[in-house]
Amino acid sequence: MNNYVRCNNCGYDMYGHEFISNMVDTSLFNSTALHSDESILDLCQKSTSNMVCPFCNEKGSWSLT
Repeated sequence: MNNYVRCNNCGYDMYGHEFISNMVDTSLFNSTALHSDESILDLCQKSTSNMVCPFCNEKGSWSLT
């Protein structure tokens, strides 16, 4: 599992709650049970090609780390 992503265009690091909210594909996750952030990402992580950088607005240009 990745801990954060970095924009290849401007260097913006996305991690923590911002990372979780942008990496989870909510269309795949349909449960009211409590899960850890790691288990949710393991089940529902979406492709970085669909993520937009909130700083420079570049789409799909991320390095996973």
